[in-house]
Amino acid sequence: MKGKVYLVGAGPGDPELLTLKALRVLKTADAVLHDDLVAPEILNVIPAAAQVHNVGKRCGKKNIVQEEINFLMVALADSGLRVVRLKSGDPMIFINRPISLGLLIAAAILLVIVALPAIRSRRDEAFQDS
Repeated sequence: MKGKVYLVGAGPGDPELLTLKALRVLKTADAVLHDDLVAPEILNVIPAAAQVHNVGKRCGKKNIVQEEINFLMVALADSGLRVVRLKSGDPMIFINRPISLGLLIAAAILLVIVALPAIRSRRDEAFQDS
């Protein structure tokens, strides 16, 4: 049986701002592919038995290229693991969505997006009234 890939946002870095769903998914992960900027306190909730891969970049220096991240994500899920792609910030902003999503679809692997709750400003609310 194939596993799943969870696309999870770590938010602004404070572990107390993780959604309950993001925390639950991280605590039950078999493998986590995380960005370099994810706070260590957030990484500490990952089970000790889980595979953890730093796939992020810092100052333009990549630990791994996007094609390798995609291959690893698909291979781990294809082997039946619960895989978390843990993004710093909002997961829908910085992920290479079309390529990653296309590969998961082609491999018939379910993707679950665990997005951050919307943060709206007072200015946004004013525009919705008009």
